[in-house]
Amino acid sequence: MVPVVTASVLDSVRQHLPGSEVILSTWKGSDCTGLAPDVIAENDDPGPIPTPGKTNNVNRQIVSTRRGLALATRRYAMKLRSDTPLVGSQALEWYSRSLVCPRPKEPRVFRERILTCRHFTRNPERSPWLFHPSDIFMLGLHEDLNRLWNVRLVTGDRALHAASGTGSTQLAWKPRTQMVCAAIWGCDESQQAPEQYLWLACLRRFAGLAARKSLIRIPSPSNLWLSERSLLANFYTAETDDLGIRLPPRIAVGEFGFKVSRPSTCYSNEEWERLSALYSENPRPFSRGLPTLLRQVRAMLRDEHIHRVWAHMLFHRDGALRRRVRSLFRQAEQAK
Repeated sequence: MVPVVTASVLDSVRQHLPGSEVILSTWKGSDCTGLAPDVIAENDDPGPIPTPGKTNNVNRQIVSTRRGLALATRRYAMKLRSDTPLVGSQALEWYSRSLVCPRPKEPRVFRERILTCRHFTRNPERSPWLFHPSDIFMLGLHEDLNRLWNVRLVTGDRALHAASGTGSTQLAWKPRTQMVCAAIWGCDESQQAPEQYLWLACLRRFAGLAARKSLIRIPSPSNLWLSERSLLANFYTAETDDLGIRLPPRIAVGEFGFKVSRPSTCYSNEEWERLSALYSENPRPFSRGLPTLLRQVRAMLRDEHIHRVWAHMLFHRDGALRRRVRSLFRQAEQAK
């Protein structure tokens, strides 16, 4: 049975965007009684991808979104979750704003930037994620959204590592890397998030991005520049309140068990506009390179997880890893 909230989402679109073409992309066998979208697309459910500690629904997202976009006939398209109603039409104003905000020249995958929300568009200064745009809400040219979501489904365990089409074995993370990620961030962040899979697959297909496992988690200056430049050139973010959408409480407050899921790990509106201007002037700004890496490590120094990092490092058998971590800590302290 389709949840009651789905009906409220459809009604909210009718109310705030009258005349819109409304498409509900759902699963075969769903009870859509009482729902009145223009089109109902029933899809075969590809099922979740089991991962340690949580469920990865990236294939479900790809199937349902891709089918809905395939049936859309308008020049512009908006992607909404079925539990995230509109409370206004401010997103249209923010989309117009995105067209005049400075935009880096490369790598441009889309004709125009896609408007998305701040939630889950991760700032690597405050989280371990690179190449992580939000997939909660999207507004843009139909052809641009099609380009983003027209990716292959994840097969086998490709989602658990850096998806490249060459198999996960070559790109698997070493146990010590997983250990350090878990110690620093409170969870195993060696895995690839659905948002990362989607965006990196798009970049590889349309921007010729090489597949490297370091792109996912290693905040080196070159990876940081590439990640931020790719996001700023192709997306524009705004607060959910500014966009006129209401998130479910569990998403709004980040109740996912990990501190990296908190909204405070994401870009703010001000940061996005400032960085757009910065990258438009210089594709490799020094202020977003090594200083950002040092600020990230310094943030770890103030966090409760730092005690676990030190505990692991004191007894870890890899001397080079111990020395590298100590060196980063010293640099971070000097940068204060």
